[in-house]
Amino acid sequence: MLVFGDYIQKNLAFLQYKNGYKLSTDDTAQFIRSELAEAIRKGPYSVSCLLAGFEGDQPRLYWLDYLGSVI
Repeated sequence: MLVFGDYIQKNLAFLQYKNGYKLSTDDTAQFIRSELAEAIRKGPYSVSCLLAGFEGDQPRLYWLDYLGSVI
């Protein structure tokens, strides 16, 4: 069984390898949101995530629920 956190971590590493740069915190939150929203139709993940990071000198904090909502 694949754990959601491992799935996201490996896909972000693949995107960095493919594109040649790391995704920003905002882009990472949107990527996770789209994966959760897509999973609702297939077999939903029962997760809630907190994502924190910095964009320049601005701190960012995101909360994502199992429905794909991001705040």
